[in-house]
Amino acid sequence: MRRKYSAEELTGQAYLLDKINGESFETANRELIEKILIQNKNEIVGYIRTASREQGTILINHQKDAILNFCKKFNVTCKNIFIDDGFSGLNFNRPGIKKITEHEEYKVILVKDFSRFSRDYIDTKKYIDNKKKILLSVTDFNIWR
Repeated sequence: MRRKYSAEELTGQAYLLDKINGESFETANRELIEKILIQNKNEIVGYIRTASREQGTILINHQKDAILNFCKKFNVTCKNIFIDDGFSGLNFNRPGIKKITEHEEYKVILVKDFSRFSRDYIDTKKYIDNKKKILLSVTDFNIWR
């Protein structure tokens, strides 16, 4: 069962940048992304999730390609890519997420899109804030930190 959020939680604490595919949005965020990647160049990991094992290799490879292409574009290296195959995005009780959050040196988490990290964007924002991580969507240039 999904939890209901107060108006304060929806408007005050949590926010989600609009997904804008326009050139100006990508250009504006590119400088910030480059700065984040340079400052954390040895602390970057990737994260992949599929909801069911039946989705399997094709979706895993699609997400992995997006992450690796992003790294190539920005000339950075992922220390590791963690994969949770067949896990719900409604909670954070997943082995890959646990491994990332156990290691303080992993500061930047690259995902194909935010839904791969979690389906609950408000809890995602709180989780990222609490764990002091930066979540970066490689396909739409959105950043949570």
